Amino acid sequence: MSRAKLSLWLQPQLVFAAMIASCIVVFSTSVFGRQNSDSAPTNLMQNRLLKVSGVEQVVLQDALNQITKGKRQGGQFVAGGGWQVTGVEDMIVYDLGRYLENGSVELEARNFNPREQNSHYRHHFLSMFKNPWGNHHPVEDQETLWDLHAGYYYDGGLKMLSWTYDANTEKSTVLQAAWESKRTHHLKIVWKGKQLQYFLNGTLYLTHTHTSNMELRYLFLGRDFTVGADLVTGFKHNQYPALVGPIYANLVVKENLTTDDEVPPQIDNVAASDLYSNAVRLAWTTNEPAVCRVEYGLSPQYTNKTPVLGRPSEEHSTTLDRLAPNQTYHYRIIAIDKSGRRAVSDEQIFTTTDNGAYLFKPSADTYVERAGLYGSTRDYGNFGWMNLLAGKGRESYLRFRVAGLDGEVRRVSLRLHARQAPPVGEAEGQLTVYALKQAWNEMETTWRTKPFVNGNSIGSYNGVSAEQWHEMNLKSGITKDGTFNFALLGYARQGDGDDVISFDSRESTNFQPELIIETQSSGSLPTIVSGVSDDFNDGILDSNKWRLGANAGNQPAIIERNLALRSSGSQSSWIITRHAVVARNNMATIKVSQPSGDGCLGLSPTYTPSAPHGIYTEPNWYRFYTFRSAASGPYRLYAAWSKNGKAGDSEVTGNLVINGPVYLRLRCDESTIYFEASFDNVTWITAYSEIFSLPGYTLQDAFQYELAAYRTDKNGVMMVDDFSITPSRQAPADTIAPEISQVAAINLTGATAMVVWNTDEPAYAQVEYGSKKKYGSKTALTGELNSSHAIVLTDLSPNITYHYRVISQDALGNRSVSPDLTFITSATTTAILDDDFNSGQLDRSKWFFGANSQNRSTVDNKVLELRTSGQQTGWVITKNKFLARQTVISVKVTQPNDDGNLGMSPTYTASSAYGIYSEENWYRFYTYRNKASGDYHLFAGWRKNGVLGGKDVTPTGAAGNLRIKNAVYLRLRLDDRDIHFEASTDGKLWVDTYSEPFALPGYTLNDAFYYELAAYYTKHYGELQVDDFSIKPSRERDVAATKAVSAIIGGEETSGQPYGRSPAGFAENLLPSTWRLDNYPNPFNVSTRTRFELPEAAEVILTVFDLAGREVQELKTATLPAGRNELIWNGQNREGQELSSGMYLLQMRYRPLSTITWSQIVRRMTILR
Repeated sequence: MSRAKLSLWLQPQLVFAAMIASCIVVFSTSVFGRQNSDSAPTNLMQNRLLKVSGVEQVVLQDALNQITKGKRQGGQFVAGGGWQVTGVEDMIVYDLGRYLENGSVELEARNFNPREQNSHYRHHFLSMFKNPWGNHHPVEDQETLWDLHAGYYYDGGLKMLSWTYDANTEKSTVLQAAWESKRTHHLKIVWKGKQLQYFLNGTLYLTHTHTSNMELRYLFLGRDFTVGADLVTGFKHNQYPALVGPIYANLVVKENLTTDDEVPPQIDNVAASDLYSNAVRLAWTTNEPAVCRVEYGLSPQYTNKTPVLGRPSEEHSTTLDRLAPNQTYHYRIIAIDKSGRRAVSDEQIFTTTDNGAYLFKPSADTYVERAGLYGSTRDYGNFGWMNLLAGKGRESYLRFRVAGLDGEVRRVSLRLHARQAPPVGEAEGQLTVYALKQAWNEMETTWRTKPFVNGNSIGSYNGVSAEQWHEMNLKSGITKDGTFNFALLGYARQGDGDDVISFDSRESTNFQPELIIETQSSGSLPTIVSGVSDDFNDGILDSNKWRLGANAGNQPAIIERNLALRSSGSQSSWIITRHAVVARNNMATIKVSQPSGDGCLGLSPTYTPSAPHGIYTEPNWYRFYTFRSAASGPYRLYAAWSKNGKAGDSEVTGNLVINGPVYLRLRCDESTIYFEASFDNVTWITAYSEIFSLPGYTLQDAFQYELAAYRTDKNGVMMVDDFSITPSRQAPADTIAPEISQVAAINLTGATAMVVWNTDEPAYAQVEYGSKKKYGSKTALTGELNSSHAIVLTDLSPNITYHYRVISQDALGNRSVSPDLTFITSATTTAILDDDFNSGQLDRSKWFFGANSQNRSTVDNKVLELRTSGQQTGWVITKNKFLARQTVISVKVTQPNDDGNLGMSPTYTASSAYGIYSEENWYRFYTYRNKASGDYHLFAGWRKNGVLGGKDVTPTGAAGNLRIKNAVYLRLRLDDRDIHFEASTDGKLWVDTYSEPFALPGYTLNDAFYYELAAYYTKHYGELQVDDFSIKPSRERDVAATKAVSAIIGGEETSGQPYGRSPAGFAENLLPSTWRLDNYPNPFNVSTRTRFELPEAAEVILTVFDLAGREVQELKTATLPAGRNELIWNGQNREGQELSSGMYLLQMRYRPLSTITWSQIVRRMTILR
């Protein structure tokens, strides 16, 4: 099962977090059934409509108009909207992220006529399954599905197939209808519990009734992954091809939810266990059945996430692999119950080990069979199923790639999760594992070409039980990194030997096979590793984090966002962490807001829930006390312990004088426990330390942490705040210099060049350059840290070879220098037409002077003054036409006016009172303003077949690109497809204010056009003065142009530093090389500027969430071209309400249009009111 080809189908990143506003739909009871299904009764009451109760929530809505929310393989989007199947393996698959027991699918299909389009005895058209591979397998009975087929078998009709778990409940009905290719057909499938109904064009045609409820999650358009492959057809992914020709559009999936459950699931008992150098097991529970997934990463941005982990359950677990050794990971659990209520756990942490224990999941697996469901027609290995079968006439194969081992291998084990096995008491399933030496290909292996299994077995397991994990030690011969192959052979030990046993494959959502390797450096594996933090701001004690001591005198409470530890009588008030945490390289910290005369922070491997004094009565513990024996005076510190029941302590106050709040922490490294104190949580004093020495335990073991206060009626209530357990390992000092890549010199002219490059970390930038390798010139080191760099070199000479090298220096001073590189400046570009208006009069060999009566334009003081005597336009236009493609037309506007322009048109009328404005087709680039003072605006205008249009394209305000008070350069740049309206304040650094595909009706960029300079009603709007007009050829890759897309979300525009006014800013002129998201300022008070970079065109969704995972504002949803984008968020939610101070998450989900995969970037933002 090639992961490169198949894993993208397993990543359910599409719909899980995209549930949108619900709507209530009541089906009309006036719709009549046309055809029954189960037993073909003619009484319509036998085929009555399913009643919809509760609320219908839209789970997925996909118009299929040039893009899709699914994962597409093949096919094409068509004009007018829709996706068309053009090949037999074309498909789109959607993972809904939920198991829908009650729901509906609606779809439009056109160009659909099975009788004409059939080319095979069976085609897939539309289907929905519980499992990701459409695994309807009667041998296993692990599937529910419905499936629409066409094909020769059905005589131009459409077959509806459905079943739930038991193959004996399979229902199949062929629908004969008058399919018309030109008609748009509306299909709808509704299921509720055990029943499923099919509608065509608003009419109910059939009903299927089953013995079990439907459970559906994966939806397929076109082909699906139903059953492996077939020798007859040779379709490696499916034995049935897609029906070629139909066009699918306007897909909607809804779920019918009950409304009686308003409470989200509660996530408890979160723990990380069986920690490895490259993996970890996570486990948790929910108080009701829920589907879950895990988000995790090296920071709370959670850059990775699992698929939804199986069917709804109350007990959950998963294994994360491909992790880095000795790294701290952050993770959280997402749970959704059957009513659609969503819960998010608190942030948790674990730290991978460096102790030589490794876990690997398969890189390939498959099974082959001699006979079975389809007898001798099945030959190709089935690489799409959830199960690895082992039994008579069936063999399965596994491949693992092992890498990163750090020592001699001492133990290897294989861990498999059984899906099915002989019934208990009837037979005993046995599995035997063999090492494979012969090569095999998971997509091509057949029973006839399967690898030869010989030699002795390397492991076996008796008593295989369904739905259980089974682990066996292997005599594998694994001694170092490499690729290792195994064969699985199984049978029923008692009985006739035909019973099948099967195991989850690597396509399983949660039970993939595992190869576990321990090297000589391995220590004992820790049982539980987790982290916790609590600021006690919720008003009640968080039961997900703490267990409350069950002794009668324990009476803690949350008071003013502090935990008050108080007790009655001679008992202790105490709480203890719900989850144990590995001590090694972790530290537990607490702020003691009000010390007690006998209160502590402690750790212990055990505790007794009803103990009157917390862990004090346990045989082994460490405790860090505040203590005083009098009613007043400074508090003292004590380090205390119990070791095999023998208590001891030491006063460790030293020179500290504690009269009020104090921070305490217990910190452990590789061998030692430290008792540390601080007054500000910044400067810490080690009050005491010793080699960790609780008998029978090491720092590799997991401990629970206690907060306790004894006899608070006598010693005083202990108030605590801000508890946390965090890694104590300090990151090694960064001594690695930035890595420089993708160095290039671009935008070469006779006098300038731009040097660009990337670094693998933010760095300062500098360029050394000169006509020789000794360089001789260098730019100043930039003042900002960036990963993408662009520096403009000026005052160069034309047609000269320059040597240069780039220098990058990170924040810690680590410096790297590129090799010597060269570029050649261009010779001076000869303009097609230019005019500096220095001759004292208009050059009539270049220009036609508008013949309207009020045109008073003239050349004066070496500029062209465009003016009129009345309400007409002063204008001139080039005497000749010039080809548009790859041309740049520019002019310096030395004095803008309130309605003046640079324009182009294929035609003009000599006596027109308004220049080309009265022509049928033109583009114009205006300066304008609607008042007598203030900044000028820019306007891109056009007339297309007489229809006027345009837009303000001024790059000011939120985008902060350009403010026009005096002189400005304008240019129209035309490449091979688009027209660009560009502006500059210095004629060097240009801002692309607007562009669009060239669209003057009846004309293309291969046509020739006139170019106009014009000013309207100058007596009222002021004269337009221009200079330095030119028409030059353009080489698209040599043009530096910034496109800034700005948006205002619920706020006012604000001015900002213009783009492109410094070398660092001029990097905006390049297409980004990476996907990027950031915001500034952060933290912010009123508003923050969000910038996101797209290296290629993509569908983008930009959203703000709170830390509970609730969406508070959707900032942008759009399909955008490659480039840099910016918007302002004013810290308000979608209702326009100002959000309170706190931390929020900014998420950008994006799907490049060139792929079918969604990804995301998350950044933290903080509001300070």
